[in-house]
Amino acid sequence: MQENTQEVKKEITEKDAEKNILIVTAHPASSGFTHKIAVAYKQGAELKGYKVEILDLYKAKRQAFFDFEYKDKIVCDRECETRKEMQDKIMLADELVFVSPMWWGTVPAIMKNWIDMNFTSHFSHKYVDGKLVKMLHEKAGRVYMTSDAPAYTYLLVLNPYAKIFAFNLFWFVGMKNNGIKLYGNFRKRTEEEKCKFLEMVRDNVSEL
Repeated sequence: MQENTQEVKKEITEKDAEKNILIVTAHPASSGFTHKIAVAYKQGAELKGYKVEILDLYKAKRQAFFDFEYKDKIVCDRECETRKEMQDKIMLADELVFVSPMWWGTVPAIMKNWIDMNFTSHFSHKYVDGKLVKMLHEKAGRVYMTSDAPAYTYLLVLNPYAKIFAFNLFWFVGMKNNGIKLYGNFRKRTEEEKCKFLEMVRDNVSEL
């Protein structure tokens, strides 16, 4: 019985070790709370045996804004190489975690552009006979955002940040929604409150 238990534990450990998480951050200040959230989630995930990469979009290879004159003549050359690198990271990940501040009711432009450039047709989705085919069913997504405004204020405008990810990205490409959390009223938070939030992030890692 003991040997069987040890074998099961070994099997679970080996299975978890194969799980990969890609954390995508977008904040120009390296000391910002956004990055602390990313590190906290990474720490919690590594305690579960997951492999984690943090992709800081302000330090990664910068991708130009999505631009083309005709849909069959998308500007490629240097961008294709970078796009392939980013799409390889997406394909390797079992869960993608997006961490960013809330700017003007949405994510920073650099993160929106990263989604535009890399979640492309025939990679994340396609249309067959006019019907949407979702191509990332085996993946999950999670979001953490910070805002100086209280979180409840966004309820008045129907949670635009939630729709960006829950419907426009996760649902559209077939990803499981593991949660979307807005940490509002940030400027008025005490250090104790911030530490408690980071503990919650650390303890709230998804079971993959």
